[in-house]
Amino acid sequence: MNLDENIKKACQKYQNLCVSLSENGYILTGKIILNAEYNKIPLYDEYYLEIFIPYKFPNEMPYVKDIGGNIPKSINHFYDNGALCLGANCEIIDFITKNSSVTEFIDVFVINFLYIASYFDRYASFPYGERSHGVKGIEEAYLDRYNCQNRELLMKLLLYVSGIIQFRGHLLCPCESGKKFRACHGKKVLEDLKSDYSNCYKRDAYYILQNYFNEKKKKK
Repeated sequence: MNLDENIKKACQKYQNLCVSLSENGYILTGKIILNAEYNKIPLYDEYYLEIFIPYKFPNEMPYVKDIGGNIPKSINHFYDNGALCLGANCEIIDFITKNSSVTEFIDVFVINFLYIASYFDRYASFPYGERSHGVKGIEEAYLDRYNCQNRELLMKLLLYVSGIIQFRGHLLCPCESGKKFRACHGKKVLEDLKSDYSNCYKRDAYYILQNYFNEKKKKK
């Protein structure tokens, strides 16, 4: 299914969205109706969003902005450019590269975010239990991604992801398993280094490492 058809299917399901074209992608603008339930708590709300789908989707990340001003700022899930923080980048990338469906991206990440926003607005808490805010939440996602049992191992791996240290698969894995790096934790690291999203993983790695070393400095 090409991207034109992909966008059409999304607009067939979310009929209040209007489509326009920009230099870099499709812009879906309009009302998204939240009508969802979790743990027997149904919520209904209307949100006005801008959903940007790049022409290179799923090899480039989409983003979503609240143009209606209905999402409470106190939820603290916004990037500096105003885009919604729908989840850890690495988890969104995994999903869209496996599914490559605009509709499913909206179903899973956008609708779930809106449910969280509506729930938070009513109950001042989060419905699912969630990762930590900010860099801590990103770090937790990468701990899972690279199957790390501790922060110290993750930081060693991120030195390779960031490009600070050159990947050498024949060396022993820093987890001290005795296996070659490429046959142990390095397998996933190398996959990310070769990915179309390598720059995204690199930025996340720098961000996490910077925070980690800043913490170390403060403790001295």
